Amino acid sequence: MCRKKIRLRHFLHQICLPTRLSVFGQRIHLNRPFAMATTMVGMMLGVYVAFQVVVQTLEEQVGNTAYSLGTSSSSQTEFSMDFNSTRNVYAVIFDAGSTGSRMHVYHFRKNQDWNVELVHETFQQVKPGLSNYSADPQKGAESLHNMLTSAIGEVPVKLHSETPIVLKATAGLRLLPHGAAENLLNEVSVLFRKTMFHQVERGVEILGGSEEGIFSWVTVNYLEGAFYKSGETVAALDLGGGSTQITFVPKEKRTIESAPHSYLTSTNLFSKNYTLYTHSYLGLGLMSARFRVLGGTENEDDGASTSSETLRSACLPPDREFSWVHHGGKKFNVGGLPESESGYSQCYATVQPLVTSSVATVPELSQQKVYAFSYFFDRAVDSDLIDEVNGGSVLVTDFQEAAQRACDSPDIDDPFLCMDLTYIYSLLHNGYGLSLRSSIHVLKQIKKIEVSWTLGAAFQVLTSIGHL
Repeated sequence: MCRKKIRLRHFLHQICLPTRLSVFGQRIHLNRPFAMATTMVGMMLGVYVAFQVVVQTLEEQVGNTAYSLGTSSSSQTEFSMDFNSTRNVYAVIFDAGSTGSRMHVYHFRKNQDWNVELVHETFQQVKPGLSNYSADPQKGAESLHNMLTSAIGEVPVKLHSETPIVLKATAGLRLLPHGAAENLLNEVSVLFRKTMFHQVERGVEILGGSEEGIFSWVTVNYLEGAFYKSGETVAALDLGGGSTQITFVPKEKRTIESAPHSYLTSTNLFSKNYTLYTHSYLGLGLMSARFRVLGGTENEDDGASTSSETLRSACLPPDREFSWVHHGGKKFNVGGLPESESGYSQCYATVQPLVTSSVATVPELSQQKVYAFSYFFDRAVDSDLIDEVNGGSVLVTDFQEAAQRACDSPDIDDPFLCMDLTYIYSLLHNGYGLSLRSSIHVLKQIKKIEVSWTLGAAFQVLTSIGHL
């Protein structure tokens, strides 16, 4: 047996190698160089075979899985096995809106080639919204319980401690008295702390209006591929119950020069800087606009007890009275005017001054590609302007014509349709300054992903904790 003392620097020359082999009973003598080469090749083959066994075992366990990006089966994305380039990331985002609460569980896959890909979204919603529980905040938190249970089941247990959970409240809670809103948020915080999810700083709070607009803009442009494909961004118009938002990248110098300083902000997304025109109009969401058109005042709109006064409008079916529950659970008696004082012209004469006195006109918006969602979508579907699944493109004048039809032939089963369509038309045309022939993409989903500010918020919170 060879027992030579080996020094590391002479390893390749001093390593003990077999020089005699027996093959099929015949002894073969090898010189040292050939013996060295034969041994090294054998070692490499052994390592390769062992590696293939490991890979085959992992493939049998993991499977050849296709992860959908929210598109049809023909456009699913295959994620091949790359041990160094990908990781799974989740975020649980609750949207406490004025008319309902919605839960989004986002599953992302982070990779090296592009920052992050959205793999899947789980979406659920309940009505009414948290603001309706101002008198019983604990019950308000309990209204989220079933959705929270679904979120717990959706995220792999081993990732719970890494997955942030947040709730952002929008206009419904902004319009409540401070103490009532704070009590609701405190109860939600208590509920969330009972889970194993990652609790982030300011994880349960009222979302700023400008943040809502920016996050919605991020969502639409991310889903449309504007940040990594075309590079051409689109304008985002969001119409909620209590507020409405507009966000876009200005193309004209006059827009930047004429805009109020608070309407402009800069943001860095996916290694690129953007200057944004963004503003949230609190009190001009669809439900708040109804209240103002009806002649309601802020003092009445405080979530208090039922009002006995009947609020009337030329936009409602003539000579009809009914009750209407506004945000905060407050019930109002509302009704139309005599037929001679009702109709589209009289309704428009009431709505248009409200819009023009409150909304800043943006002349260049007619040159932008515009996406509109939330109540823009709902009321366009209700008036048969778009498909209820796929959405569609409409002209501003289509909203005007739909409003005229709804006002001149009132639907007693949908008494606010005339008012809502007239308001939407006026907001787009008299407010933002879109021409009658301007085209708007009205939608609810893009690639089967819900269009909401929540996706943009998920990017923000995951980035803040170092996951993206």
